[in-house]
Amino acid sequence: MVTRLDHLDEKAAYLGHRGHRMLELRERDGVFRSITQRQVDVELPRWAPGFIQPRNTITQTQLWRPPAYDGSRRYDAHVEISGLPVTVDGEGVLTGVHYTTTRYDIRLDVRSSMPVLGRRVERFVAAQFENAINGEHEFRMLWLGRRGQQHSAWGR
Repeated sequence: MVTRLDHLDEKAAYLGHRGHRMLELRERDGVFRSITQRQVDVELPRWAPGFIQPRNTITQTQLWRPPAYDGSRRYDAHVEISGLPVTVDGEGVLTGVHYTTTRYDIRLDVRSSMPVLGRRVERFVAAQFENAINGEHEFRMLWLGRRGQQHSAWGR
């Protein structure tokens, strides 16, 4: 799905992201590279409006490695958030469990360079990413369900 532009555009719309753009979407030497940029609105906690904007531009890079011997695929992720002193890096793995099930594991490391409020910023950003990941999962399930209905209708 991460290679399909229609899926990525629909996912951004479903999540309410604005200005979604694909900066890069290509495969070279077995490594698939995806770079997206979007504007995301967040509801700010009381302590944050002085230095966190309610709308931020997020640039996300994913580098997908070639499939492993068992068919699983790993990727590395790097996320930049405009105007916010945090770094977000991580990795994910997609593993087929059996014919109809896939396991998706993701680990993100959120770090802030702010001396006083750094931990609060890290927790806030991590919670935003957790919400986004859950929303992405909901969208994937709906998208796959629609695709399955189209294919079963084609088979009639």
